[in-house]
Amino acid sequence: MASSTQAAGATERPAGQWPSPRTQPEDVFLVWLLGLPEGTDPAEAARIEIARIDAAELADGRLHRLRALFGALARTGGAPA
Repeated sequence: MASSTQAAGATERPAGQWPSPRTQPEDVFLVWLLGLPEGTDPAEAARIEIARIDAAELADGRLHRLRALFGALARTGGAPA
């Protein structure tokens, strides 16, 4: 059963594991955002992802950029900035 912040059929990936060396943070963010189940609060889901990234304790520039994207969404509550 998929969690409220994981799209149906999505594979679970440990926090901090990057999909591919060529994948950009913006691509990951967009796929994640479009995959949220209907009715999910994007700001709350973003806060969950921030916690996962923080728990991974990895020093990867791509993860820092991805965390910043999630942070912007969490701060705005999903409304356009």
